[in-house]
Amino acid sequence: MATKAEEVEAKLESIRMRTAQLQLEKAEMEMEQTKENVEQWKNEREERSRRNTQRQTQLKSDINERANSARSCTHRQGGSFANLHGGKGPSALTTVILPDERVLIMCSICPMRVFSPFPGDASRKLRRGETKEQMEARVARHQQAMEEFERLAEQARDKLTEEASQAMHCGKTFRFLDADGNQVQVPAPCDSYAQGLDNRKGIRLAN
Repeated sequence: MATKAEEVEAKLESIRMRTAQLQLEKAEMEMEQTKENVEQWKNEREERSRRNTQRQTQLKSDINERANSARSCTHRQGGSFANLHGGKGPSALTTVILPDERVLIMCSICPMRVFSPFPGDASRKLRRGETKEQMEARVARHQQAMEEFERLAEQARDKLTEEASQAMHCGKTFRFLDADGNQVQVPAPCDSYAQGLDNRKGIRLAN
């Protein structure tokens, strides 16, 4: 027959076994949770990578599309609905002087945006870590870029003369009196569409 001490020892051993079992189950749960966290992290990383690849692909596609549009454009007015880029009229280029005195040439028909080459690139002074061959290549690229920019600048100056502008006006400007006897002017579409206005609304003039 078991003594009191043996009974106590048996109970303690049972408690130790159950405690060990609980610790084992806890460890298994923590390991399973860790595995799930790692799997989730991997899936999120793969999803981020996939989205980034899609963005890069879309960005490259957009850049190529804009570049193709610019290459196919004559940068001239007068294209048709079927061929917006095939105009043969006056220049559609606009020149903007920037705060740093560089110049930006933009086309109003295609996405082309060309900045004047950075003047410092024309310097034959060697930069830190630059070889003579690299300097020569940089100066040559600058010269080529300047020639292209000057060609665009020359085309940008090819605008309509005053006579041609009047001849190509898109409509008459009407003046009449409203019900109150005030003089009202309704501008031609080209006088208002560029500002996003409705040319059907009269502009009240001073009496």
